[in-house]
Amino acid sequence: PMLGEPAKDDTILQFNELIYDKGMGKVLARLLVHRRDYAVEAVNRDGPNEPKFFIDGESWSLHGRMYIMQVGEQEPAFVIRRAYNYLNPVARMIGQYTYRIIPFKYEREGGYAPEHAIFTVTKDRFGRGALWLHEEWRVYYGDGGCSRATYGVLSCRQRQQVYYSISEGWSRASWATTFYKGNIRSMSGDHRTATLDDGTIIQGDELLQHEVAHAKKTGGPKRALRWAVDILGALLEATGTANLLQTGATLFWADVYDVTAYKGQDSMLISSLAAMQDVTRDLAYLRPV
Repeated sequence: PMLGEPAKDDTILQFNELIYDKGMGKVLARLLVHRRDYAVEAVNRDGPNEPKFFIDGESWSLHGRMYIMQVGEQEPAFVIRRAYNYLNPVARMIGQYTYRIIPFKYEREGGYAPEHAIFTVTKDRFGRGALWLHEEWRVYYGDGGCSRATYGVLSCRQRQQVYYSISEGWSRASWATTFYKGNIRSMSGDHRTATLDDGTIIQGDELLQHEVAHAKKTGGPKRALRWAVDILGALLEATGTANLLQTGATLFWADVYDVTAYKGQDSMLISSLAAMQDVTRDLAYLRPV
């Protein structure tokens, strides 16, 4: 399944995090309950960018809902929601970060259930490579066959995986992320070889055939700066002023990404993944990432 129309050509999408465009009430929700809002535009090198769709957060949602709405439509097409709410103290610390993408009609009718999910998206608490800084994300069809408990999602059914993505790590200090289709179980630290679910190792041109998109951060704080702020925040914990640092970062740091979706790929799904990755990095602020 696809969320949107397949890209006719390689498409560069500018992915902008919005702060003050949404009014002060929503800025307060951004600060208190981690609301995030994004605008996605197709980059036009010969003129103004073309607005494609919006990913709008909900101010008082315990599941961090974000609504995917195409330009010109009156109602969202899909909803992104976390599998566990912010008041679940154990799930905030244990298990995977987990999101589900569901058709808006289930949200409107109040009948949401995990089996309504079109895709389930997960990120492990720890990544790969040095200091576990290569973030690994997986996209599963449907509810992913994930095992669930009160303390969070721990694992999903590997054969239902349809996409995999991995970020850069320590050596490049970058949030650049590459997206792959297929059932990739793991990727080497240099991103040159991958292991499939059946144990097959692929590399070179064969690996490139699995690549579907690439995202690079073009605005907002650099990853190395975030590390420096994390260290400073840890020092400020002793004085009780760490929250001031977090508040300032939330109010003034807006992120911008250029997301390249290759021909034939689902640009709406790729952009939705970029939104989940960005908000999760913010949620992990002042905690190991």
